[in-house]
Amino acid sequence: MLVIFSKQIESYIVFLGWGVALLLGLFLFMLQTPGSQRYRNFNTAKRLTATVYLLFAAEMLFQWLLHFSPTVDPVVSLSFYLGIFYVAIFLLAFAFVKLLLPHALMRRTVVRYSIVVAIYLLLLLVTVCLPQSNFRIQLVLGCAVILFITVCYLIYKSIGVYRLAIHDLRLYYSDYVEVFGRWMPGVMAGVLLFALTSPIVSVAPRLMGIVQVILSIPLFVYTFITLMRFAFYYASLSEDSAAEASAVAASASRGDASPMLSPSLVSVIDAKRQQWQQAGGYRTKGLTLGQAARDMGTNRTYLSQYLNEVCHTTFYEWIRDLRLDEARTLLTTTDLPVEQVATQVGFASSNNFSTTFRQQMGMTPIQWRRKG
Repeated sequence: MLVIFSKQIESYIVFLGWGVALLLGLFLFMLQTPGSQRYRNFNTAKRLTATVYLLFAAEMLFQWLLHFSPTVDPVVSLSFYLGIFYVAIFLLAFAFVKLLLPHALMRRTVVRYSIVVAIYLLLLLVTVCLPQSNFRIQLVLGCAVILFITVCYLIYKSIGVYRLAIHDLRLYYSDYVEVFGRWMPGVMAGVLLFALTSPIVSVAPRLMGIVQVILSIPLFVYTFITLMRFAFYYASLSEDSAAEASAVAASASRGDASPMLSPSLVSVIDAKRQQWQQAGGYRTKGLTLGQAARDMGTNRTYLSQYLNEVCHTTFYEWIRDLRLDEARTLLTTTDLPVEQVATQVGFASSNNFSTTFRQQMGMTPIQWRRKG
């Protein structure tokens, strides 16, 4: 009776996981976003992620149907599982790069990895078609090892992409960098841990697979929520900022030489910068490097180079410090609510302001006001 009960619970859990993955995948496929050029990379990542959800839904449905077919060849079941995860992990990697560092995902890279995936799937197909033997079992276990090695490699590459993406954000954007930095590590850690344990779970007792399904449900939901937040992040940028950052970053990745800043040019930019600061240009929400350069009447490349080489800071850090300087003054000289202070100095939200203030000052805005 206990065995029947546990089988029923197991079936319900797998069916629940299937339902969550299916609904999220279908929702992402049907989700409509503005047709502007700046949403192109987000839409590509959205479709890739939706495909991954549907692949996981197919895998969980297959697991659920196994309860009604107890004679299914375990090698066939394991091969199907490995194939789904091998394809899914590459699609997730592509989606991740498309969101964070789109210029790094070149056509030849996609073709090369597609060939690798095709070879792996062909190897699994050969394994399934072989007659029952020890060699067949060894071959499918070897495929599990290949999946593990591939996941480790993609973890290494994803960490590099994330670091470069944060670096680019700090160069070109004034807002959402820290918020964005808190979203993605959690998703990265969850997805990569999920993928890293998949080869082990595939050959472990069935109970381990059920535990993975249970843990995958909140991971699916959190990844979905993060993607929706990223859509808001895209919408919160100025109309040309996403294309601007991508173009400048792509130019930098090609090694295009930046023009040298002459002493006279540095002097001109410095004067324009001081005038712009005195006018409170840094208070503009969603401010980008290109927008600030246009307001100053200079070139975004010159401004970026000036900040990096003369001021030894990034655009994000420069704007953040200007806003925090004014916020500290307002907190100690006025009775304005913290929310109003955050809005007045240009922060995207009071939560973002409080978090940034605490990180930089070691105390909350309220504590700073009491101290002052």
